[in-house]
Amino acid sequence: MAVVSGGSERTIRAEEDGRETGFLRYSDGFRIDVLRADDEDTAERLVRSVMASAAYEGAGEVSVHVIDPDGIVGRACRRLGFVASGGCPCCQREGTACLAMRFRDRYVLSLLGIDPPVCPKDDEGRFSAWRDGAKPVEELRRFVESASDPSDPGFIPPEDRIAVFDMDGTILSENNPGDIEWAMYLRRVLFDPGYEPDEEQRALAEEMIKVIRTGVKSPGFTQRKNRCNARAFKGMSVEDYKAYVSGFISEPSCTYEGASRRNLFYEPMMQLVRYLEDSGFAVFVCSATEALSVRTTLAGTGIPPYRVIATEYSLTASGRGDIDAVNYVMRPYDRLIYTGEIVTVASGMNKATKLAYGIGKRPVIAFGNGSGDYSMLTYVSNNPAHKGKCFMLIADDSERDYGSVERTASVRAHAEEEGWTVISMKDDFERIYDGCV
Repeated sequence: MAVVSGGSERTIRAEEDGRETGFLRYSDGFRIDVLRADDEDTAERLVRSVMASAAYEGAGEVSVHVIDPDGIVGRACRRLGFVASGGCPCCQREGTACLAMRFRDRYVLSLLGIDPPVCPKDDEGRFSAWRDGAKPVEELRRFVESASDPSDPGFIPPEDRIAVFDMDGTILSENNPGDIEWAMYLRRVLFDPGYEPDEEQRALAEEMIKVIRTGVKSPGFTQRKNRCNARAFKGMSVEDYKAYVSGFISEPSCTYEGASRRNLFYEPMMQLVRYLEDSGFAVFVCSATEALSVRTTLAGTGIPPYRVIATEYSLTASGRGDIDAVNYVMRPYDRLIYTGEIVTVASGMNKATKLAYGIGKRPVIAFGNGSGDYSMLTYVSNNPAHKGKCFMLIADDSERDYGSVERTASVRAHAEEEGWTVISMKDDFERIYDGCV
């Protein structure tokens, strides 16, 4: 995909073997004014890119003008959930239909005065990526039904219905060749011609490759990784960093056929996210990856930026110099840039403290996948106000994915000891990714 900006309009082109296969132009308000494509899949990919941008910006709606509702573009839009909006003031061309996509986030919908979507029934595919009778799904449903019933002892007031998911390894693949942060660091240090890494960063990259291959980390590896990664983007503005991340995750995956890095969300876990949202739960993501990177990666999933709690890198105004930040007044030309320093790494016990500060309430549901999530799940399962429910995803499927029973044995044992529900990718997932992977 190639994106070209000009004034209030943006153009996106899809190409294959040097030949243009699709073209899209959209303007302010995420109105898609022109859309042409050779096939439905290309049209869908083009529209998804606009939906991702709209979700990141917090927009509640994307609209698209369709000349033939039953043609390629119309069918692709309806596959994505678009419906005819009717009476669109922007749509004046004769014979043109206007379709609109309204985003799932209940907070945004409420601001727009739009009724939340009706929860689909089970037979409409809500848990289609799970095996029939999967224990984790049944336990979550019972918990949600109890929390939603005012007559039930397990009732939880709507304002306290908060769920939190880890990202890497819980809703997004991190098995090969590592999580988004690791893969992007390796690209930045080893393959970015515009960046000159220092000796420590180069050494860390080589060590990181060994860790990916062996699973063995030397003492101090995590601290070196965090330090070097923050420094790799020193001096980059927030806008440029977002564009860098977006470009990186849009590239084809080197280990999964037919997918970009942004396609590697676990479909069963995303079905749980959507189920909880539709059941009135506010869904947050708490990740050890840098916050803006997480927000950019999640664009298009329906999880808005303000529900991301993650690692923070220090930012400063580009013109501040040595002036104390408290005394410096930003100028119109200032940009927020990364200093290369870390504020907080949201891993281990820090996940609990970040949730306490970032939400102000203790969640009642939590999902994780490794030792870095133990404290978060402990924090949630010991909620003094409401009974908490916790789940641990085990990447134990070595046939359909890059999982390992041996590598995850200690995590499974810890989860079972704590009484957390174990989710086995091998036993519980009917499919791991959506159809494009």
